[in-house]
Amino acid sequence: MLEGANKNFRFDGIGSVMNEWAPFGGLVYGYNDSTVAIWIPRPDIRDGITAAVFMIGKSWGWGFKTQMTNNIKIIITVRNIMGNLHLTMLLRS
Repeated sequence: MLEGANKNFRFDGIGSVMNEWAPFGGLVYGYNDSTVAIWIPRPDIRDGITAAVFMIGKSWGWGFKTQMTNNIKIIITVRNIMGNLHLTMLLRS
């Protein structure tokens, strides 16, 4: 995390989102032998609903360190028997 209440925290991905109701956030990822795919939410312009790649809503942890942001760093680690390959991607709103 690059900013805000959770700056310098690291969150390991689980490949799913936690909410599709406004406001919503999270990213979904999937992979196969040759591709890593990442799906990120986008706001619904018609309704003015906010969306973010990273979101901890008020119902999680009694509101401790709630945050919505698109300013994150995504680190992808590919593991195999020959060692690890690290890919880093910065995503900024």
